[in-house]
Amino acid sequence: MKTYMEYSEKERANLTEEEVKALLDLELMIKGIEKVTAPTLEPIQDVSAANETLFEVGGIYFETMEDAEKFLSLNPRASTYDYGPGYNYQYTIAIKPLITQTKKYLQQSVLELSSVLKQNKSVQERNEKLLSDYTTAKKEQDAILDVVWKDWWRCKDRECELQKIRDIKKEYLKMTEGNDELAMQFLEKIHSVTDINEALN
Repeated sequence: MKTYMEYSEKERANLTEEEVKALLDLELMIKGIEKVTAPTLEPIQDVSAANETLFEVGGIYFETMEDAEKFLSLNPRASTYDYGPGYNYQYTIAIKPLITQTKKYLQQSVLELSSVLKQNKSVQERNEKLLSDYTTAKKEQDAILDVVWKDWWRCKDRECELQKIRDIKKEYLKMTEGNDELAMQFLEKIHSVTDINEALN
């Protein structure tokens, strides 16, 4: 049982994407992270409660536009207060003269569908909890897996850099008619001795 990090950097660079994926489950097992799968959500029953069109003025609803306009003509005021002085020092302000057309459910329709609506609410809450738990667990899992993927790409990038050094060395050997010492002298002008040693050894 060889883990991802037990491979050398060169070996890791030469792993295929499929081979890395095959090692991820082992990586999760070692880290004590359970493999996360997307939850199966409960279906929510399709319901359609009856509604009515109303006209709203400052949180008060009227059946007709005319009634809403009549209400505004009375110059209604609303109670409010400032946070600083506190709730005990309330005062009134004019209601904003804005009439908004909106829809509200009919009370009788909501009462008739009450049991289904309650069940749907309960199902939705359970689904939201499942999704929340899944998101948390997936973040924890992804944090572990990201380390592997980032390292894999780093190793592949590094191997590309080292392969360029090997290719340049071959080219220099041709240009110097196989003089290894001379080829190395030119190679050391453009790459560090450390990188050269890593590439050629």
